[in-house]
Amino acid sequence: MTCSKTGSSTKWWLTRCVLRLRRTGEIVAAYPTLVATYERMLEAHTKERADLRHSLRVGPDEDVMKAIAQKTAAQTKILQAAVDMRKLEKETFHCDRQRMESCPT
Repeated sequence: MTCSKTGSSTKWWLTRCVLRLRRTGEIVAAYPTLVATYERMLEAHTKERADLRHSLRVGPDEDVMKAIAQKTAAQTKILQAAVDMRKLEKETFHCDRQRMESCPT
C-alpha cells in the first residue's frame, strides 16, 4: 500500500494516494464493529461448546468426539435390542397362533 510515483502525473498520483488512504481509514474505522462481531461469535461458540459438554456429561479434559462415539454406540445397542425384542415378540406370537390352530377346540 505504498504510494510511489511511477511515470504518471503528480496530480493522478496524489489522487490515488488520497483514495488509498481514505479506503484504509474506512477499513480501520470498521475494526471496532468487526471486533465486536467476532467477540459475539466467540461467546456463542463457547456457550454451544459448554452446552454440548454438559449434555454429554464430559469434563473439561475429556475428548468430546470420543464421548459422542460412545453415546452413538450405546444408542445403537439400545435400538438393536429393541429390534431383537420385536422380532422375538413376532416369532412368539406366530408360534402361539400356530399352536392355537392345531389345538382341537
